[in-house]
Amino acid sequence: MSANNGQSFLTVDLDELKRILGIDPKHYSRFFDFKKTILIHSQDEMKEKTDLCFDFEAIRVGRKVGKIKFAIKHNRSFKGVVESHDVTPLELTLEDQLKAYFPNNILTLVQNEFDNDRIERNLKYVQEQQAMGSVEINHPGKYLLKAIKDDYAKPPESKSTIDRLLDTSWDIDGD
Repeated sequence: MSANNGQSFLTVDLDELKRILGIDPKHYSRFFDFKKTILIHSQDEMKEKTDLCFDFEAIRVGRKVGKIKFAIKHNRSFKGVVESHDVTPLELTLEDQLKAYFPNNILTLVQNEFDNDRIERNLKYVQEQQAMGSVEINHPGKYLLKAIKDDYAKPPESKSTIDRLLDTSWDIDGD
């Protein structure tokens, strides 16, 4: 999940969303029905009853809708009692976030090959790139896999004391 201007963004595979919601993947085979019955109904109810609301965008994978991008934000029209006006991102496990990018077999390989810190920092990096639109990402799963493999988000290595001394200009003649 990425955040930008008081909004949090989350892209979820449609089948994974159905699984999270406890909906049989065979139900609502037409996206129009899923959108009308589940998404719009949830959107209306959430806007009416909570201090959060969301917009969504269907993302096609081939000819069918395969993913949904959610923009979650503060509901300014909510009149109920609210303790905090901060928008907090939905807390999904790292594995749930990765399922939006990888099928289970690839997910297992990635988790076995790389440590969670590396996976998490590169997932955050890719989500930020997607949110800013700074890089055109046609295949987010492949892009994330390459980011993890090459560690795009690797923190810069600090120079040793000797390297810093070698980079410093020396006044040998005392001029």
